[in-house]
Amino acid sequence: MSTSTSASRQRRRRRAPGGPGNGRCFNIFDRHLIARTGHHFDFCHAIARNLIQRGFTVRGCGHQASQAAVAAEFARLGADYVRVFSNLPHGSRQRVPLTHRDIQAIADRTAAEMAGVVRADFSLFPTLTPHCLLALASLEAPSRSAGLLHVEPSASPSGALTWKLACRKVRRRRLKVTIGSIDPLITESLRAAGGDLPIWDMPIPLDGRFKAAYSSEAKTIGFFGHQRRERGLDLLPSLVGKLLESGYRVVLHDTAGHFGAGDVRPRLRLLTFVEDLSAEITFCDVVVCPMEASHYGIDIRASCGMPWPAVCRSYCRRGRSPRSEFRVCAPRAATGNTASKAS
Repeated sequence: MSTSTSASRQRRRRRAPGGPGNGRCFNIFDRHLIARTGHHFDFCHAIARNLIQRGFTVRGCGHQASQAAVAAEFARLGADYVRVFSNLPHGSRQRVPLTHRDIQAIADRTAAEMAGVVRADFSLFPTLTPHCLLALASLEAPSRSAGLLHVEPSASPSGALTWKLACRKVRRRRLKVTIGSIDPLITESLRAAGGDLPIWDMPIPLDGRFKAAYSSEAKTIGFFGHQRRERGLDLLPSLVGKLLESGYRVVLHDTAGHFGAGDVRPRLRLLTFVEDLSAEITFCDVVVCPMEASHYGIDIRASCGMPWPAVCRSYCRRGRSPRSEFRVCAPRAATGNTASKAS
């Protein structure tokens, strides 16, 4: 056996994936990773933490306007953080369809920004969009990649066309890209519009704990996530007040600081940034998500450890993602019948 052949095999063995300390590097891309709030941060941060614990090298790649706190949290994990993505052109955010040429031009711009990042062995897109997939497929030499889609391509005016163009380019270039969704209905929609590109049913990510025991009476009610108008921000002040007046304990996750640290009403627990979100969720008897169905347009599913999503009405049209309406339920309405509709 020649020395060169032996050295080549040793290099392949050293680079083989599957175990800690194998030198593999991951880039985690999310153009909406800006602040230490919301699922964009939580998802990317949790993935980075788990990869680093397994001995991999990780680089977070977010928006150019990312807050210093985001980079600091990645640094605490032992990960690099780079500011990559600029704002999309104004026209791309308008509720009008874009032309093929406009879509490709925007993707080329994003691809140029991604190309400035040191190449990794794998690129992960925890919140993949048709636009980012087209940008990935437009790179000169993209690394092996995987991405998770959370909405149908048709959720935006140009999303369906962008998805079609992206899938066509991925197939034509035979890129090693694994794409999927945790929602079977979204997966079906992606497959229907993606031609023969494989779309996978992904497992629901679990990074937390389950509630050990359930109370027979709802006493503690929680509101979690990045509070904003689409998530019922305008309702929360009066809603929280009425719950407190009725004798409930309320846990309010207020990462954006809308309510102020000076609110010291009895039985109200205000949270800002939470390192272990699942522990806070499982502390509650009920978790309420007062979201605007007209904005999200998709089923809001329970995350790990969420004990009791209170959903009044959920319905699904064939071939479409589930549409849900979230309303505040009176305590007596939070019965098994209500909980059974949260699926």
